[in-house]
Amino acid sequence: MRHLELLAARFGLDRGLGGVAQIPATLGPEGQIAHRMGPDHQLIFGEVQGSISNRTSAFLAVFDGAKFLPRASDHIVQEMWEKWVGLATLAGATCTMRGSVGDILTAPGGRDALRALFAECREVAAKSGHESRPAVVETVTGFLTKEGSPLAASLFCNIERRGGTEGEHVLGDMVERAKMLRTDTPLLWLARCHAATHEVGRGREAAAA
Repeated sequence: MRHLELLAARFGLDRGLGGVAQIPATLGPEGQIAHRMGPDHQLIFGEVQGSISNRTSAFLAVFDGAKFLPRASDHIVQEMWEKWVGLATLAGATCTMRGSVGDILTAPGGRDALRALFAECREVAAKSGHESRPAVVETVTGFLTKEGSPLAASLFCNIERRGGTEGEHVLGDMVERAKMLRTDTPLLWLARCHAATHEVGRGREAAAA
């Protein structure tokens, strides 16, 4: 969400669209974008201030026939927050615990940890005016509690290969918002610290190279 606010501050709220890309992808060893497991390949977009405008309708027409599923939304900011909540939960859990959802669920206390982290992220969103809708909560809870699931965040995959991460955008920004809202998020705080520590190590390695 940080980038949306920065762009709005510089160019105006009505100059750009919000968007959500639902695609499991990661970076390959040579920096290429690799589409990973999963059938989702949806691109959702819409006016930040709501409504279906002429330009969102025009985008929808241009995307007709593309090899992904386009969808115009009249509540894109809500959808962006909901994706962020799910992504922060998945990234925070898989990065901190260094394993897939299935691995975490097998570990003692893993299921409770996943649910607790999800609750922390949802609370930040709700206090920011974007409480996750029941259907979204049900969907995210489903993929966070699927036994044997190989699902892991791309942020975790990047840590595993000693690559750069978007940890501050996914986790750090939400922690900072929690602070401003006086919301206690100990698991999210720990996840942010874990990703940031990885970046410190990468910086030290680069300086020594």
